[in-house]
Amino acid sequence: MGAATRPMLVLMHEAQAWEEKTVAVNTAGAAGEIARGLADIETKRGSHLRET
Repeated sequence: MGAATRPMLVLMHEAQAWEEKTVAVNTAGAAGEIARGLADIETKRGSHLRET
């Protein structure tokens, strides 16, 4: 393995770890958005049921 290859592999590993972390954060954010949306729907549905 050449002297330049090892640092490149380290950078590639760090880039992959960064991408995985970004995907995890984005997935958690999307899950939160979905949960808030469902809670909003349930709230509106509940208030509609109370009005009738």
